[in-house]
Amino acid sequence: MKSKKNVAATAQIRFTNPMDRELTGVTLSIDGANLLKSQKINADNIPPLDTFFASVDFLPTKRGTYLLQCQILCRQLSHNTGFVSVTVQ
Repeated sequence: MKSKKNVAATAQIRFTNPMDRELTGVTLSIDGANLLKSQKINADNIPPLDTFFASVDFLPTKRGTYLLQCQILCRQLSHNTGFVSVTVQ
């Protein structure tokens, strides 16, 4: 993903429940040094094989390449983390 310093950008996040049962109490945690302050988004419950979508706005403040990290937190799954590299010009 590419972005420009001090120009607002949006990351589109998608997570599909891989299980045959509902995920309950789901929270999406988003972090990214020099991209945004840590955020949490409550997704509540995600039905089996359903997909959750979220948009996250951010404002890069420094040039360079950074990681935007997204983690799904819930009782039924663990270690569900995704990364995307963001190059700020």
